[in-house]
Formats: sequence, structure tokens, C-alpha cells
Amino acid sequence: MLANPPAGSVLLVDDNAEFQAIVADFAKLSGCRVTCASTLHAARKLTSNDQFDLLMVDLDLPDGNGLDLIDEIDLTAHGQIAIVTGHPTIETAARAVRSPVVEYLLKPVGADALSKLIERAHA
Repeated sequence: MLANPPAGSVLLVDDNAEFQAIVADFAKLSGCRVTCASTLHAARKLTSNDQFDLLMVDLDLPDGNGLDLIDEIDLTAHGQIAIVTGHPTIETAARAVRSPVVEYLLKPVGADALSKLIERAHA
């Protein structure tokens, strides 16, 4: 039996530094490895070079829409995807439903919802 189970890996794509810090601290306390990206460009680079168990993606990024990342990456190389936004629209919710997104959460994200997301990175 392993003394320490393997940590899950989380990619957090959000340009809000305060939100990044809160989620990263929460995920690290749960034993996850966290990588943050503030732009769509940085997230594209990270997803092409690494695999993640959970992608948490904001919609409104300085250089595009977070849903574009989901459309572009090799989904078989990554785990689950959650959209986390402070600016929900019917259009983005409908687009998320047509994609492999498992959650569409509104900011501020509560501790229970965040905990459930982070648990998925371990699954």
C-alpha cells in the first residue's frame, strides 16, 4: 500500500491573481499539484506539454474565450474540465453543455463546490 497516493494535477486558467491564489492554496492543501495560466496562449502551451487531471478554465481571458481552449486541445490527454466564470451567458452555458465540460460554476465558487472539483483531480 502506498504511503502517499499520487497527487492529482490541476491546471487553473484564470487571469484573476486573487482567485488563482485561493484555488491554488485550496488544491495544494488537498494534495494536488497546481499549475496556473493567466492567458489562453499560456494555457495552450501548458496543455500541449503536460497532462492534467482537472482543467479549471475561466471564460473571459485577456486573449480569448476559455471555451476555445477546450475546443482545441486533445481531450483524451486530460481529465475533467470545469468552467468557472464571473460573467455567465446563455451562449457560453449552451456551448459548455455541448462540450465535455463537467461543471459550469459561477464566481465566487463556494468551498463545497471547489472541494468537489478538487476531489475529481484525485479520481
